[in-house]
Amino acid sequence: MRLLSFSKLAIVMILVGASYSSFAYVYTSPEAAIRNRFPKVEKIKKKTILLTELEMAALQKRIGIKIDSKLFRFYIAYKGGSALSYSGLYTRRVRTKDMTLLFSFGPKGELQDIEIIAFYEPPEYKPSQMWLSQFKGVGFGNHLKIKKEIIPITGATLSARTVTDLIPLIKAVWQKEWGKKDSLE
Repeated sequence: MRLLSFSKLAIVMILVGASYSSFAYVYTSPEAAIRNRFPKVEKIKKKTILLTELEMAALQKRIGIKIDSKLFRFYIAYKGGSALSYSGLYTRRVRTKDMTLLFSFGPKGELQDIEIIAFYEPPEYKPSQMWLSQFKGVGFGNHLKIKKEIIPITGATLSARTVTDLIPLIKAVWQKEWGKKDSLE
């Protein structure tokens, strides 16, 4: 009898675990997302950027969000020796699980695209590509707020806030590396 109860408990735990992990989904790789956006890309180079403690503190103060990591990964897409796109990869906790986003900027720093690389929350919290497209063309100096410049997502406020909060962070790191050299001070 006791063995039967243990077996039932084990089955329930397996089913709960399977349904819990079924939310985790990796949609694409950063390189594949870039090649999909720019089919004629000849080369993609990876660049790791490490902020100093001073840069990180100044950036947190300026953009008003907590930065989880000093380490940033960018992918630079080239065609004919010229950079077409600078794409910053960043992972952030949404509610209880992570979302990995790829923010693509043009050579002048305008936001070209946002792609969800991985999303580990339930699918109903995932921002749609249509919702993400409202950020295209955003330049530097734009401080976006949900319910003002940004249309909210019903039932996925934390996902919307995560995306909106990360844009100035990734833009500032891009600017530090390829724009104005004094941008984090």
